[in-house]
Amino acid sequence: MQTIINSVADLNLQEKDIVAKGSCSTIYRYNEDEYLKILNEEYYSLAARENQEVLKTLEALSEITDTPSIAIPRNIFKSENELYGYTSTIMPGVSLDEIPQDTRIEVLKNALNRIKKEVRTLSQHHIKTEDIGGDNILFSDHIALIDLELSLVDEETEEDILYRRTMRSILNSVLTNSFGTNVTGKIPSLAMRRLNEDLKAGVSDNYANYYALAIYEIEHMANTKIATVEDSKKAYQKIKSKYKM
Repeated sequence: MQTIINSVADLNLQEKDIVAKGSCSTIYRYNEDEYLKILNEEYYSLAARENQEVLKTLEALSEITDTPSIAIPRNIFKSENELYGYTSTIMPGVSLDEIPQDTRIEVLKNALNRIKKEVRTLSQHHIKTEDIGGDNILFSDHIALIDLELSLVDEETEEDILYRRTMRSILNSVLTNSFGTNVTGKIPSLAMRRLNEDLKAGVSDNYANYYALAIYEIEHMANTKIATVEDSKKAYQKIKSKYKM
């Protein structure tokens, strides 16, 4: 839905409602279950092509349904010549960059599987995600994606390539926040190398299995059981010098 207003002043924003400030926007508590994301002024003018792209992306995202783990715009606020921001559902969880150290590895593995269906839906709507990382991936008992307005609508690229692009970004972030680094290509495992090639080629989409293999290999190299994120980071630190990883 779009709401036409004369200016951002019509939204009657209050300093007390600010939740966070970023490099591109300010986030306000809008109501009980929604945030209002107000873009910085450089994103306002719809005379600028890049801002037209942001509006196009928001409009495409707002048409998506059945993705409860993706922050879809509910209401886009704009005037005839300017774009101000949008509301979206408040998602539970913390940034993946701040994941609790006692998080169970099994929960993370299952979360990678659970998000695949919704990422497929994004790709079917031609959403080419940009800048997917720990700060716009939330984690509770599942993975949620937020802050997608800087993605692009790409109708030229195959849906499966768009899907793999987003899932690879999510996998890389999960690996980085589990080990303190992305271990892709660092573990001398033929099984991991083959699965990585299959993931890149679209032969497999078993990202959770790749993550599980990484845990398995580090466990055996460190000769220690890994059950939590804290365990995986300690195990990686234990072996990285020995194996020059």
